[in-house]
Amino acid sequence: MWLVYSLLTLLLWGVWGFSLKIVMEYVDWFQYYIYATIVPVILSILIAIIYRDYITINVKSFSLIILASLAGSVGYIFLVLALKYGHASIVVPMTALYPAVTSIIAYFVLKERLAMHQWAGLILAIIAVTLLSIESL
Repeated sequence: MWLVYSLLTLLLWGVWGFSLKIVMEYVDWFQYYIYATIVPVILSILIAIIYRDYITINVKSFSLIILASLAGSVGYIFLVLALKYGHASIVVPMTALYPAVTSIIAYFVLKERLAMHQWAGLILAIIAVTLLSIESL
């Protein structure tokens, strides 16, 4: 099932990155950000209603949720700004390298190990994005 979810994410985020670039031609970044955050709030309310019997929270998990959400939200603002001023064909692949950052942090902080082929994949992904962006640097 994880593969189906991953492919759906790939497809929907691809459409999202393209449509975001188009929208940025018509509105300022802050307008987009404000309007775009309304949809997740509505979805969150619906999910909370559906799963209300399963929702639990403690101080540690709440703090981590806030930290992760803050990082994601500020990163999203920078993505919107990058798309406003840059090419979607370069900005979206470059920002899609965030799993490489996650992998490197997990390696050092969580002591997760990466096999040689996984390191090679990270390096190749960085090389690919570099090649995509060379002309516009």
